[in-house]
Amino acid sequence: VYIPANQVPSIYVPPGAEDEARGDIGYNTGINFRDIALPEDPEVMRAAIATIKGQLVAYDPVAGEVRWTVDYPTPWNGGLLTTAGNLVFQGTMTGEFKAYNATTGEELWSMDTQSGVLAGASTFMVDGVQHIAFTTGRGGAFAITAGSGDITARQVPNVPRLIVLRIGASGVLPAAPDADAIALEPPESTGTEQQIALGRQLYTRYCMVCHGDAAVGGGVNPDLRFSGYLTNEDAFNQAVLEGALTENGMPDFSSVLNTARANAIRHYVIHKANWDLEQMRARREEEDESESESES
Repeated sequence: VYIPANQVPSIYVPPGAEDEARGDIGYNTGINFRDIALPEDPEVMRAAIATIKGQLVAYDPVAGEVRWTVDYPTPWNGGLLTTAGNLVFQGTMTGEFKAYNATTGEELWSMDTQSGVLAGASTFMVDGVQHIAFTTGRGGAFAITAGSGDITARQVPNVPRLIVLRIGASGVLPAAPDADAIALEPPESTGTEQQIALGRQLYTRYCMVCHGDAAVGGGVNPDLRFSGYLTNEDAFNQAVLEGALTENGMPDFSSVLNTARANAIRHYVIHKANWDLEQMRARREEEDESESESES
């Protein structure tokens, strides 16, 4: 039996008053996500992210033991296809489609798919020739919600595509999409500590499920740290409270939020964007210093 396994540990924190109030909209899970979200502590973040992994597990139910495993740096990899030719095919969240020896787990072949592969592949015959088909694209609960916990966020693009393979085919994929990152240039953080704390609580209750843990988008829905709406309180409130973006899938939260609460969320996202920008700059400085030392 071949199992696409996800290792995504978490902790349970009892809900607070905001989390207990089941509303007609929001993340109705009865869990306090505010206190289990990744903290603004680089060392704790790195340690937590290091525990999140994926695996391909070959399990022998007769012997009751694992025969072999393949480790992946992230969960949410694709479903599996096994063939009579003793092969196991699987796509990965990091943008590959791989073939393994079903007996040993040895990787036999891999291709760059330019995007994540979450769905399982299928196989079929056309005029006696075997084909394998699979789809690419990012998505699913983990990519949407995990925030920085998903190491592929903003690294692996979302390219929805159907790919069909066969032996001897000569087709090639189009050029990969431009991977140049959009600069993170948030407005200055001016919220009070109380506003930012309230905004963090409200964000995890009402926004995280679509826009990612700790305000880090996963490349499927908009990453609010990059939003132009952050610079304009009225425009932000129109999107959150007045349904200005309902045609784009953004609901109206006026039944659970008011102007002050929406503004607290905006201040939290601005604060978090500035904190993330500081961490990016610090990492770049470390990388530059490391390069200088290696060159000297």
